[in-house]
Amino acid sequence: MLVTNGRFCLEPLDDLIPLIDAANIDLKGFTQNYYDWVGGDLETVKRFITRLTGNCHVEVTTLVVPDKNFKYPSEIRRIIYTTNAIEGFNRQLRKVTKAKPIFPTDDSLLKSCTLRRWTSRKSGPADGRIGA
Repeated sequence: MLVTNGRFCLEPLDDLIPLIDAANIDLKGFTQNYYDWVGGDLETVKRFITRLTGNCHVEVTTLVVPDKNFKYPSEIRRIIYTTNAIEGFNRQLRKVTKAKPIFPTDDSLLKSCTLRRWTSRKSGPADGRIGA
């Protein structure tokens, strides 16, 4: 496992690629102006990520500094917001299954999770019935 900030000479990298199973590369930001502030070169990091992609498992880690680089492109923001919504919903479901770890039937688990969802949103079916 290689953990790096991506500032690496590409010539020796060709000799190391066969020895690397996975890499975690720290992408500090998305603009050269940000890299000028932290010290570095965005193009070097992008070339490094590109060179490793397809040769090993690559994970890209981003550094979040409010008021500096938190202006993610719309594609990245969509992933972040979707993930946050899913995690919030999963947290509500975990509360149900943690409070009562055994349910007699799958249907009882489904009804408990549905009820939890409605009570957390302060809304439910128009006629108030569960399982309708």
